[in-house]
Amino acid sequence: MNTANSNRRHEKRNLSLIKTAQGGNCMDCEHVLENYKRFLICKDSSAPTLEKYSKDIRQMLKHTKKKPKEITQKDLDDYKIHLKERYSQNTLTPKVAAINNFMEYLKKPCKLSAPTKVVKNKNPLTVDEVKRMFEISKDDAM
Repeated sequence: MNTANSNRRHEKRNLSLIKTAQGGNCMDCEHVLENYKRFLICKDSSAPTLEKYSKDIRQMLKHTKKKPKEITQKDLDDYKIHLKERYSQNTLTPKVAAINNFMEYLKKPCKLSAPTKVVKNKNPLTVDEVKRMFEISKDDAM
């Protein structure tokens, strides 16, 4: 099956979940999300960014059960607490970025603070280790 058709079917399913969560028809949601995607395209966002941001925004709308323009700072704060209970800090970072970008698009003052990124490897290579790597790579050169 081609990826474009699969993505469209997935988006329609997500949109129907949002509509159901919001108690029925949400033409406003569909219109706002389509315009948001156009906004991202005009900002030269990559295809993976478009997919990721759209998915993150749809999840947030499903959780808040509100139309995009009805979302408050409290809704965002509650959603961040929900996310923190389920995801690592490093997974939260792009989700928060997507939400903040969407709020900027809506021209709403609501914003989430970005979580501190966790660096897993704090043991940098020594000068000798780096030199050794270069030596090995010279030996293996074609």
